[in-house]
Order: sequence, then structure tokens, then C-alpha cells
Amino acid sequence: MSIPTGTRFHGVHEPVDTENKGSELANTLRKAYTLPDFKSTIEAGGPSYPFKSITDTYTILEDDCVLVFDFPSLKVVTLPLAASYPGKVLILRGEDGSDTCRLTRSGSDNVNDNSGNENYIEINANKSRTLVSDGVDTWYCVTGLGS
Repeated sequence: MSIPTGTRFHGVHEPVDTENKGSELANTLRKAYTLPDFKSTIEAGGPSYPFKSITDTYTILEDDCVLVFDFPSLKVVTLPLAASYPGKVLILRGEDGSDTCRLTRSGSDNVNDNSGNENYIEINANKSRTLVSDGVDTWYCVTGLGS
């Protein structure tokens, strides 16, 4: 069984019963992992991140993480609301030969790349950006400034 990214662990002595010790909702979120589970996750190369190639106007979805843009002309990609995805990381790249990708905000969110424009950022061919949501109202560009 692969261990999902972001899972937190609490150790308990083996004879302690950890099943069905909370509400029905809490029990659905509780999983028991063994040392072999850790081993198989590590041997599999650790966590993987969903990759998607985008070729047209697009709205970023919840499970998106690594996006490569390949546009013959300027296209607009809309970021989700930062408040909906606290701590969410997006890794974005313009494909070789692609035209500009303009990442626009949702609602009144900000997109902060230190350029002074907080409505959108652009990604050009062969350039990358990594964005992180503050969970309130801003997507921060943490790599690729000035790209």
C-alpha cells in the first residue's frame, strides 16, 4: 500500500487497539501503516506528483500539481482561489517554442511575483514558476522570479 503524500504519523505500542476509536468521519481518515508500507513507498521513489500538458485555455483543478504549457499563441490559465488550497504548490513551465501563458487570479486574489502587477503573471517558453497558496488570498511565486 502506498502512503499518501502529506500523511502524518503517530506511533503507538503494537498491542494498542487503534481501530474505530473516533467518530465515523475520523475513522474513515485513519489508516494504519506498517514498516513494510514505508519500505515499499520509499522503494517506489517516494511521492509522485500529477503531471499534465496544457494546450488551450484552462482552469487549474484541485489535483493539478505539475503543468507544462504548450501554446501556439497567448492563452489564459486561471488559478483557483488561494483560500481553497492552503499551502498548495503548483509547478508550472512553458514548453520550448510555446507562446506566453498568462496565469490569472480568481476573484480578488493576488498573484505576487514582485513585479507590482498582482492580477496575473506570465510564463514564457523555457521558463518555470513555482507558486504557493497562502490559504487566504494570495498565490506567491517562490521560484522563477523575473522569468
